[in-house]
Amino acid sequence: MKRYTDQARHTKKTLINVGDLVIYKQQKKNKFSTKFNPAPYKVIKVHGATITAQRHSHQITRNIFYFKRLNLGEKERQYHFDDQPSDEEEDEIA
Repeated sequence: MKRYTDQARHTKKTLINVGDLVIYKQQKKNKFSTKFNPAPYKVIKVHGATITAQRHSHQITRNIFYFKRLNLGEKERQYHFDDQPSDEEEDEIA
């Protein structure tokens, strides 16, 4: 019965797991703004279709629809998450 319902509703398995790097969808501010925020977040909790992700001290909880998984190698993963300044630090620099 569940298999039939899932098939009729075109459901998909969740491909985002705890520990993955993700980017999240942002509101469109103007025609030049990107669809996704380029700063990667690390998934710390997955509960059904709800994901909690963290970048430095900033945490966001959204539906899985608002996230996109990054497929990076281990070296790129360390560079993108650890060496980038936080959003607050970027604001102070500018």
